[in-house]
Amino acid sequence: MSITVAKPVAKKRPTWLRVSLWVAGFSAVVTGLIGLMHTPTGMAAYIKVFGNRCPVGGGASAAQVENARLSVVRTVRGTRPAPSRPAFGFRLDVSTRAEVDAWIANHSLDCTDRREHSLLICRAVPGPALGRAGGASIDEVTFAFAPVTTKLVNITGVRYQLSAADAVAQTSALKTEMQATLGTPTRSAGELDEAHMTATAYATVAVVYEFSDYIAELTATNIPGSGVLLREHYMSAVDAPAPVAAR
Repeated sequence: MSITVAKPVAKKRPTWLRVSLWVAGFSAVVTGLIGLMHTPTGMAAYIKVFGNRCPVGGGASAAQVENARLSVVRTVRGTRPAPSRPAFGFRLDVSTRAEVDAWIANHSLDCTDRREHSLLICRAVPGPALGRAGGASIDEVTFAFAPVTTKLVNITGVRYQLSAADAVAQTSALKTEMQATLGTPTRSAGELDEAHMTATAYATVAVVYEFSDYIAELTATNIPGSGVLLREHYMSAVDAPAPVAAR
C-alpha cells in the first residue's frame, strides 16, 4: 500500500541507519544488545557489529519476526502490568491492520507495505494525526502487526536530524508525559542536556519502561554528521494467544 501526497522534502538519512534503528526496537535484544543500546556507547557498538544487517535476517518471514519479538518480550518484560499502554493513540493488541489502513487513507499519508502485510512504514506523519495537537511531525512511523491476528503489537516513531536544543526540548516533553502516565522508569541513562548530547559521537539519553504487558522506550542519540535522532518505541509484551485445537 502506498499513498503519496505532496509534502515537504523528507529529511535524508542513510538506509543503514533507518534499518538498524527500526530493528533495534526488538531484534537487537535477540543478540543480547538491548541493555547496551541504552548506554552512551550502545549505538556505536550496534552499528559496528551489524552495520545495515538485521540480526533476525533480511529474508525472515512475518512469522519468524513475530516469534523473535515474542522471545524478546518474554526476556525483558517486568512483573506488573502497565497503568496504561500509550502508543501514539493506537491500541496495542486491539487496533487492526484494517483500522491502521483506514487511518492512513484518512490522513493521506505516504506509507510502504512490507513483510507479508505485517509491516507498514509511514513517512512525514503530522503530530495531530498521532493525537498531538501542534506537535512536531515525525519523520517515520513504523507499525508491526501479529501475522495471525493482524493486531498491532509494535510501533516506533523516529525524528531525524534534530539540533541538540530541539532534541533536549522534545525529549524532555515526552519524558515528562511518559512519567505522568507510567510512573518511574524501569531504567534510564544519560543526562538530558545539550552538553551531554554533543559531548561525544552516539551520546545517548534513554528512558525505558518494562511492564508485564507493555514495553516503552524513549531514546535520543547524537549521530555524527546527522544531528540527533529521537526515537519512541511502544510494544506489547502480551503473549500470543494459544492456538485453537483442531476439531
